[in-house]
Amino acid sequence: MTAILQHIYYALASGTQAFGYVAGNIFMGRGESNPMHDKYILMEVVSQLPTGRSKSGPSDMDTYRIQFTCYATTAADADTIANYLRFDLDYTGTGGDAFNPIMDCAWESCMFDTESDNTFDFQSYETGMYAKQIDFTFRMNPVLLT
Repeated sequence: MTAILQHIYYALASGTQAFGYVAGNIFMGRGESNPMHDKYILMEVVSQLPTGRSKSGPSDMDTYRIQFTCYATTAADADTIANYLRFDLDYTGTGGDAFNPIMDCAWESCMFDTESDNTFDFQSYETGMYAKQIDFTFRMNPVLLT
């Protein structure tokens, strides 16, 4: 599962608004708030499902649900991070175009799925942190992730 998160990290690091806004502070896997940063993103794989068949026959694409938790010391910053992520990632490939042609990655599409309201974590940072979760569904060939 780490390979897909690495692909996403490198795609975000290629000059996206979200990466710049959090100063590159994007972390992989489950975890708690990171007291070293006042704005950051934590991403994790929620599920992976083999597609199996599509309308045109067998498919080699799996469906991954990735959750991004946007942490910030203000609710407005958590909202901004989530909005930038949605702008940067919400893409469905058309005409055979890859998600990020610069990256030569295995993504067929990436679509916005769900978003949660801000929550407040009282035990994070010195004064607590706001967290907003935003989920995306990625379709990609797992063989090409290695």
